[in-house]
Amino acid sequence: LEFVQTARRSCQVLLEMIDEVLDFATLETDRLVLHRTEFPLARTIWDTVYEHAGKAAKRGLGLSFHEEDTLPHVVIGDPARVRQVLENVLSNALKFTHEGEVALRCRVLSRDDCSVRLGFELSDTGIGIPDDLRDQVFDAFAQGDQSSERRYEGAGLGLVIVRRLLELMDGDIDFVSEIGHGTTFRFELVLALPTKPAPVLTRPALVKEGTRAVVVTSHPSFAEAFSAQLERLGFAVEMLADPEEALRVRRTNPPVLFFVDDTLPNLELHQLRCALDEDLLPEGCADVLLHGPDDQQPHAGFHGHVERPTRPSALRPLVIDLLENAVRAPLPSALRDEPEPAPEEPAHDHICYEGRVLVVEDDAVNRRVVTAQLERRGIEVETATTGLEALAMLRLICCDLVLMDVQMPEMDGLEATRRIRGGEAGPHLEVPIIALTASDQPGDRAICCEVGMNDYIKKPLTSFDLDTVLGNWLPKVTPADED
Repeated sequence: LEFVQTARRSCQVLLEMIDEVLDFATLETDRLVLHRTEFPLARTIWDTVYEHAGKAAKRGLGLSFHEEDTLPHVVIGDPARVRQVLENVLSNALKFTHEGEVALRCRVLSRDDCSVRLGFELSDTGIGIPDDLRDQVFDAFAQGDQSSERRYEGAGLGLVIVRRLLELMDGDIDFVSEIGHGTTFRFELVLALPTKPAPVLTRPALVKEGTRAVVVTSHPSFAEAFSAQLERLGFAVEMLADPEEALRVRRTNPPVLFFVDDTLPNLELHQLRCALDEDLLPEGCADVLLHGPDDQQPHAGFHGHVERPTRPSALRPLVIDLLENAVRAPLPSALRDEPEPAPEEPAHDHICYEGRVLVVEDDAVNRRVVTAQLERRGIEVETATTGLEALAMLRLICCDLVLMDVQMPEMDGLEATRRIRGGEAGPHLEVPIIALTASDQPGDRAICCEVGMNDYIKKPLTSFDLDTVLGNWLPKVTPADED
């Protein structure tokens, strides 16, 4: 297993470097074209942040996103490139941070009826950037680590690509840094706004004014972001970093909700649980554990638990459940008249879908990988190796979706799609067809759409991109539905 994980990580690093070089080449020749589509802004940022949560948790780092109230719900732009900017700066910050935390903020700098200028700030407590390397940070193939040991992997193109992408979005990037204390990158970008903006959902506070909550964590930026979410729910929040002080406050002046991080320094979880058991909370109060994603430790002794970083869409239903079942506090009457929206879950492999998918791919390795990714999501999979074989199979089977490689021998994916749309595949005249391609050149997407393809996904497939596409074309199935 260790060798497999090492090989997987090596392949991932190599693919990231190849992607960076290809993106850099495309940007250098001014051939990259930004797509325009509506997408949810905050959810896109949260999804990207959450993709790094596991890495941060394994290294004992705090990770947070402070979401301002004034952010527009829906914007128009290229969500893949916005994610790429965030992905690169977050990866860079985590790479050079060995202790402490990484914190992202986003706010509105200006807006009118047609567009919004967003300001991002990404701070870390990493090694910092020396003054003599400041001018090289945005140079191609430059690395913040110039030593012969080269502790940090990468091609040195991530921030170069970020700056070029931001320039295409009428933005820019700069930073301040102090050796041994960390770096703060500040960048801006402009996105269009829909003609008819989405209605703003006004949601009532969950508790009476002055209801107390205590947040105990050694990561101040996470504490600030998490406390802001609790304040939106109506709580008066006290942030504490010292475990002994927190336990004293809990004992002498117990809050309604006591949130405690499982990564407090010099305090193991079992020690924390014993300390909480020594001073049981009075009725009407609840202990809540904050933990990293993919957490396998038992949560016995706590009234509830929630992952770090914490999405607002996950925190609100948790607090409602705690108030109803643990605290037994009356909820505002407005909540009974207003249905809760479905929580915005991040894309994970455990999301399942209903349907049969035909994978048309000539490369045996790619075919096995895509098949495995789909089967993990509960999808029934059929395979074909050429366009001709795909046409023959579609005449014989019922299929809900086709993943079609673009370049194949005998008959490529474009010609196969033309023939499907022309009625040569029996009843599958309008079956959704998703292009699979390793190319991401300007005009590729338009060519796929012209022949009748419905969507487009770049190889190698990431879990995030695959779930994004599947979620557009297949119904999701929850574990309860499967039972």
